[in-house]
Amino acid sequence: MIHIGKVSDKAIAVNAQAARNLPKTVAPKGTGSDIRNSIVPALRSSAQSRIEIAGITGSEFLTLETLEIDETTRDTGPTLARSAAAAAGGSFVEPRSSWATAEMQWACLTGPDTAQVEGMVVHHTAGGNSYTAADVPAIIRAIWRYHVVNRGWCDIAYNFLVDKFGQVWEGRQGGIAKGIVGGHTYGFNTGTSGVAQLGNFDTAGPPSAMTTATSLIVGWKLGTHGVDPTGTSVYKNRAPDTSPKGVPPGGTVTLPSVVGHRDLGSTSCPGANTYARRSTIRTSARTGAHALALHWSFLGRAPTLNEYRDLATGAQASGLLATADDLSHSREYAGVVITDLYRKVLRRTPDGPGMNYWLDQLRDGMTVAEMSVYFYGGREYYDRAGNDSAFVDALYRDILHRSPDVGGKLYWTAEMARGTTPPTVAAAFVDSDESRRDRVKRLYLRFLGRSPDPEGHAYWADVLRTSDDLALATFLALSTEYYRRVFR
Repeated sequence: MIHIGKVSDKAIAVNAQAARNLPKTVAPKGTGSDIRNSIVPALRSSAQSRIEIAGITGSEFLTLETLEIDETTRDTGPTLARSAAAAAGGSFVEPRSSWATAEMQWACLTGPDTAQVEGMVVHHTAGGNSYTAADVPAIIRAIWRYHVVNRGWCDIAYNFLVDKFGQVWEGRQGGIAKGIVGGHTYGFNTGTSGVAQLGNFDTAGPPSAMTTATSLIVGWKLGTHGVDPTGTSVYKNRAPDTSPKGVPPGGTVTLPSVVGHRDLGSTSCPGANTYARRSTIRTSARTGAHALALHWSFLGRAPTLNEYRDLATGAQASGLLATADDLSHSREYAGVVITDLYRKVLRRTPDGPGMNYWLDQLRDGMTVAEMSVYFYGGREYYDRAGNDSAFVDALYRDILHRSPDVGGKLYWTAEMARGTTPPTVAAAFVDSDESRRDRVKRLYLRFLGRSPDPEGHAYWADVLRTSDDLALATFLALSTEYYRRVFR
C-alpha cells in the first residue's frame, strides 16, 4: 500500500514512478465522503447440548447463564442445507426468512431501536460444534425461542450469526445495513453490532471458514457505518449499574473497534480461541472495509452483499491494488466515465450506439484524456457554441474552469481563423499544463479533501503527460490518508 503523508506529498513522488507503468484506463468517479455520509426444540446434533445465553431487559443484558438443550423435542420449521462451497456462490448474508418461521415476528410494541454503530462485539453461542449445515436454521430458531418465548425479549439478541461452514445469517430484524440496537452485551448494546459464532470455542478452534466469514461481515458492517475495524471506539455504559469491567453508569471506555464479549462483560465469550483471533479479524475486516470504499469511489454506489464478499475476498487474495485495477477496468466503471463526459461536455445522457462505441474505445486502451478531446473537439460541442470565438470561450470555461485571458483568446481564435481544427484546439487545452494541474487538484480534493502541496502538484501534473488520471486516482484511493478520511 502507498502511504501518503498529510503534511507533505513526498511519499507520492517517491512511489509514483510506478504510476507510469499502470495500464491506460479511465479516471474514477465519486468521493471518499460519499462513502460516509445502516430454545427448546431438538437440535439434531447430539453434541449441541448447551448454549450460552445473556439475559436482557429491553435492549440491555443482565445475566449470563448456560441453557441445557432438551434433545427429545423436534423442530419442524424450514431448513436450508449449506456448505462452504455453496455459501461462496450463494447469498453472503442469509435473510431471516431462511430460518425464521411466520410467527417469529418482533415481540415488542415499539422498536427496533437504532443508533450510530461505533463498534462490533464478537460472541460465540457456546453450543456444540458437530452440527451439520442442515441443522443451522433449527439452531438459530432455538436461540430465538429462548430469547423471545422463555425470556420475553423482543427478538433474537444478535445482529448476525456465523456458522462453521462460513455462512452469515441475519439475526435481529430491522435491516442489516441500519444501526439496529441488539441485545448481546449488557450496558453496551447501543452503538454496537453483535456477531455470534455458532459453537463453543473455549477449547476448539473456530474453522477458518468461520473466521473468514466473521471478518467479512465485520468489515462490511463497520465499513458501511464509516468505522475503522483496526481503530478504536468509545463505548458508553447505558446500564443503571457499574459494568463488570468497572465502567460506571453513563461512563465510557475506549477499546478497539472490534472486541470480544469478555472485553465488556463478565464472561468467557467468545471463547479463548476466537478471542485469540481478534487481530486476524480486525486486519482482514480492514481490507474488506477499504475494498468497500474503493467500490464507492470508482462506481459511485454501494456494492451488493455478494459483490462485497467477492471484492473483499479478492482483495485478501491479490491485494487492494488489484481490486482497484479490476474496478477501473470494469464495464460499469467505463459506463460511469462515459456518462459523466456526455453530461459534462454535451449536456445530455448517452444514446445506446454512442455508449457502445465509447465502451469499445476504452476497452481497446483509449484514455479518458484522449476521449475527452473527441467530445470537446466534436461537432456537437462546437455547434452548441456557435462560432470560433464562443468555442474558445467554452473550452476555457469547461476545461480550465476560468474565463479566457485576452492574449489566450486572441491566439486561439487567430489559430482557428488560419484553419486549425476544433479537435486540435481541444487537444491543446486538454494536454496543457494548466489542465493537468487542475485535474491533479480536483483528484486530491475528491479523494483526500484537500489541495496538493506544491511538490506533489508539480510532480503529478508531469506524470499526467504520459499517464492517465487513473494513476493518481489509484494511488490516492490506496493511501492511508484516504482511508483515514473515510473511516473514523
